Amino acid sequence: MGMELGGFDAEQEAVRTSRDPIPNGDYQVAIIEGEQKSTRSGEGEYLKLVFEVLEGEHQGRKLFVNLNLHNKNDTAVKIAREELAEICRALRITKPNDSDELLNIPLLARVKCVKNRETQDMENKITNYADPAVGFKTKAVGTAPAARRSATAYTPPAAPQRAAAPATPTAAPWAKK
Repeated sequence: MGMELGGFDAEQEAVRTSRDPIPNGDYQVAIIEGEQKSTRSGEGEYLKLVFEVLEGEHQGRKLFVNLNLHNKNDTAVKIAREELAEICRALRITKPNDSDELLNIPLLARVKCVKNRETQDMENKITNYADPAVGFKTKAVGTAPAARRSATAYTPPAAPQRAAAPATPTAAPWAKK
């Protein structure tokens, strides 16, 4: 037997946004979620970041990044730490104590469409990050013109003031409190 839908009215519901990848380009984004998760093997941890596009035609779309900050694979950790450092420099936060410090601050993300190796589907990948006040030193190849305009038109707020970091960190910088 089917499920009772209690007077559901499709005409009253919002139209679902596209799940297709957004075009290659530079976008103004902010990290809206950061969560520490265990790897599939259970032998490591990663920081799952959710970015949201803040302006333009693709406003509201989400982009996802996983940073393998604790892993048996030293190369994976090195790559994740380099990417986290690039994100922090773009946010002008050099020594975060918690991933929550990275939330809701605008930055630029260079986005590319890439083929997922497992599913062969096209998906978005953030390849670089920049401070909106500085921008990228080079233009993205195949950048969507509207996205490029909206990203460079942004005027950033003053750099957030951060409390001094404790001499000895009490928790990993990405750990949720």
